[in-house]
Amino acid sequence: MMSGKILVVEDEADLRVLICMYLDKHGFEVCTAGTGEEALALFSSAKPDVVILDIELPDMEGTDICRKIREISDVPLIFVTCRRDRDDIYNGLAIGADDYVTKPFDPAELVARVQGHLRKRNLFQSIGQNQKRWWRNGRLEVDLIEMTVKVDGQPMPFFPKELQLLQFFIHNPNRVFAAEEIFERVWGEESDSDTRTVNAHIFNLRQKIEKNPEKPLLIQTVRGFGYKFSI
Repeated sequence: MMSGKILVVEDEADLRVLICMYLDKHGFEVCTAGTGEEALALFSSAKPDVVILDIELPDMEGTDICRKIREISDVPLIFVTCRRDRDDIYNGLAIGADDYVTKPFDPAELVARVQGHLRKRNLFQSIGQNQKRWWRNGRLEVDLIEMTVKVDGQPMPFFPKELQLLQFFIHNPNRVFAAEEIFERVWGEESDSDTRTVNAHIFNLRQKIEKNPEKPLLIQTVRGFGYKFSI
């Protein structure tokens, strides 16, 4: 049974209790907040391993909380939201969220997402020092140990899941992967139908590493099949 401390930020009391019950059942330590102010205070004191964050809170937007957390931490962060619009999802992931779950949802799926993020984060952090350190291709330069990236010689900030996705592509060049398989390999869980998380992260990653994101040369779309990292 996987362990870890989870911060649940949700203003709907019944839903908050339900999420906590499922997390507790799977061995997680849970702390909860019903407002953004409580969430930020708890984040500093509890130092959670994963944050589950409702976007719509009574005192502030969850996106603002996400930005504040990303200023100081790369902890996995999962948005819980009623918003299903493509732009809302892309914008949420673009500011640093790792994943999202739309309401209504199966709490068991949310627990699986938490487990997947913890498992993958531990895996990426445990990569040994014996691997090749530097990866370079044209204008892109990646330190595979420190996981820092330069584009055209200039440091480029990346969010944790973007780095994990880029690392996955680097280690699997010139292979076509369906979005569902990318989700399983990078996020750590199978995805039966919802691939928008992958598509959104690839969209944001292209904005940072492609010279022309509208005509990408590195992360290419193979219509009907998925994505390929071409080098």
